[in-house]
Amino acid sequence: MFHQLGWPERGRKPADLRVRPRLEMLEDRTVLTTLGGGTPAQITYSASILSGRMLSVTGTVIDQRPENCVVTFGGILNHTVSPNPDGSFSFVAEASSRGFITAEVLDDENLLTTALAQYIEGTYSQIINVEVIEGEDPGMATVTGAVTGDVVEGMPVYFEGAGTGSTFLMANASFSWSTMEIKPGDLRILIDNIWGNRTDVNILIRNRPPVIKKLAFRPAALGGHYEFHGKVMDEEVNSCVVRFSGIPALEGKTAPVNAEGKYSIIVPIGANDVGMVTAIARDRHGADSEPREIFFSPL
Repeated sequence: MFHQLGWPERGRKPADLRVRPRLEMLEDRTVLTTLGGGTPAQITYSASILSGRMLSVTGTVIDQRPENCVVTFGGILNHTVSPNPDGSFSFVAEASSRGFITAEVLDDENLLTTALAQYIEGTYSQIINVEVIEGEDPGMATVTGAVTGDVVEGMPVYFEGAGTGSTFLMANASFSWSTMEIKPGDLRILIDNIWGNRTDVNILIRNRPPVIKKLAFRPAALGGHYEFHGKVMDEEVNSCVVRFSGIPALEGKTAPVNAEGKYSIIVPIGANDVGMVTAIARDRHGADSEPREIFFSPL
């Protein structure tokens, strides 16, 4: 009778068939939540340059408990910050150079989220007021100028091209460089500022005519011959040639100049070879020196 009325058979409980599947599903979800770690925090931020390499960084962390999160910045920044209860944060820190800022946020469930990296270009300086002061002789020059922007005293200034060398920036951001070996052509001036950004400028160094510093004569080892010799100054002195005139023995004669600036020519001397000897040096650009003269009479 009881069986006909729908009562269960001995030992069976229909309610178990309804409750057990839901318990099993709930237990599965619990396991997944524990392994998956919940929902990680989200972070957005931006950085802007204040002065020098100092950056102002602001951002927001979205999480159930943002104040329990820790935001760590890397790359060109080395800083850690904890957000406010509303998720906001801000700080000022110094960058090491230009480059990428990285950021990651760790919440109180040890879930780590990495934000998109942000590239900071930094600033660029400018080289201004460049002046070339020529020395007494060709090849001698002093180059002066100044640098604007993010630079500090003691930073190196480099020179390439028409002259090679370096100097250091002074306290007022000016520089001065002297050389005895500058040549005609483009002189490149370079400096890297505090961000590591390079600035350069090219200036044209004009060609200066050679200068004959010395003209002299002496008897040569071979009898009846004399040696005319001297010294020339020029930016590219070994490309110069000295031309002679005045006495018949030297008329139309030339002598090359070596790398030390020295020249020499030996000629036979006749009875009529008495008088003023003139020497003119010409460089490879066709520029002539002022004439150099000496009175010649055989000793």
